[in-house]
Amino acid sequence: MNSELEQGLDTLDQRATLARIAIIIVIATSLLSLAAVVLLLNGVIDQVNPYSDELHPVDFVVLLDFLALVVSFVLVGMWIHRGHKNLIAADLPSLKYTPGWAIGWFAIPFANLFKPFQAMRELWNASHGAIGDYSDEVPGFFWVWWLAYVFSGLGGFGEEYSMIDVIGYALTIMSAAALLHIVNSVTRAQRSMNLADTFA
Repeated sequence: MNSELEQGLDTLDQRATLARIAIIIVIATSLLSLAAVVLLLNGVIDQVNPYSDELHPVDFVVLLDFLALVVSFVLVGMWIHRGHKNLIAADLPSLKYTPGWAIGWFAIPFANLFKPFQAMRELWNASHGAIGDYSDEVPGFFWVWWLAYVFSGLGGFGEEYSMIDVIGYALTIMSAAALLHIVNSVTRAQRSMNLADTFA
């Protein structure tokens, strides 16, 4: 194994640890937000006063969840970038996505509905030894991650909380749990003996 790749695998391990922590925090804050909105909708917590300048407790929890999501986007993005960079350092054939575009596609309207999924699919398949003309198949939880991620953003646009927000938080939790599995599995795969032999 070349030294650049070995260093890259060490970096991937470090970034995976940070990504895991961020994802677990997102799951926790989304659970809190889900519970807070459910309690609010059921009258256990007083409704938000639209004429008050004070931050409602539910708003505080939701803001905390939003900040956790932003941090997780950055840390998971760093992990994705390093994972793709390792594939290039391993000189694997037929790669379609650069490390930069594996992240960049998340910011391109309309393309961000499918390109990031395809880039992650390539990272998954190549990391698990499906090199070259591999199938586009991925495990079912991959689809859970992506579809839940896409549809989780549909809520939160109104001035008042609703069941759409509850569904959005539930989807965020599902997506984050599936993503945690993807991070763990890809990181292990790139560290595995078989993959190290392939990368050598």
